[in-house]
Amino acid sequence: DVLLDFIPMVGAHTGENLVKVFMDLMHDLNIATKILAITTDNATNNDTMMMVLEEQ
Repeated sequence: DVLLDFIPMVGAHTGENLVKVFMDLMHDLNIATKILAITTDNATNNDTMMMVLEEQ
């Protein structure tokens, strides 16, 4: 397990905003194609984030 970053979010913590922050980090670290798993809690915004990520 590795913590990649701790990013303060500006604005609402919607699934769409979480995806943007997450994907920006993945591209910055050049690991977007190397992620095997993502662990979240059961908040609905995380469900939305995962659905949006699956579509990309």
